[in-house]
Amino acid sequence: MPKDILSIVVSTVIPEASAPFNISGSEYIVESDGYIEYPVVGRIRVEGLTRYEVQELIKNLIYPKYLKEDPLIKVTFINYKITILGEVRSPGSYNVDREKCSVFDALALAGDLTIAGKRENVLLMREDGDGEKSFYRINLQDKDLVLYPSLFYLQQNDMLYVEPSKQVAISQSSGWVINTMSSLVYLAIYTLTLFNLK
Repeated sequence: MPKDILSIVVSTVIPEASAPFNISGSEYIVESDGYIEYPVVGRIRVEGLTRYEVQELIKNLIYPKYLKEDPLIKVTFINYKITILGEVRSPGSYNVDREKCSVFDALALAGDLTIAGKRENVLLMREDGDGEKSFYRINLQDKDLVLYPSLFYLQQNDMLYVEPSKQVAISQSSGWVINTMSSLVYLAIYTLTLFNLK
């Protein structure tokens, strides 16, 4: 996707042969139009491809045209990050070191849902390459969820929010009201005590 950062390393038996393809720290940002600027070859469209497809694409572009020996190409994501918030044990942002990360993989990274988490109504927020945000509701108890790979597998910068159950939301609201009332009563007693001392 646009804004992804890819690490692309080309290896050959003779390191000097692959050296021209390993410049720029071997890191490439996918531009807004889906291309990367790759040494020697020029602009390559990678948007929508898996890292394995990018490896094959680059291999076909440089061998045998620029390299005489069959190269080994390794493509990895540098900045594949997802965020999990709400009723999970360890909310936060997580870097993912594999190509595919399912909703369940992501929740496992965050320590799974708490007992108060709403399993049938998890919010997925997704931003595309143009900055447009889309929102989806996911039912983790739906056995057909795996049939929708665009929702089942998360993308770069996806955010999951696990809502609290209604009982927890009510109890949290009640707790806030009780704390506020206790503070007000304490403040009133303190103020009356000060006036009585005078």
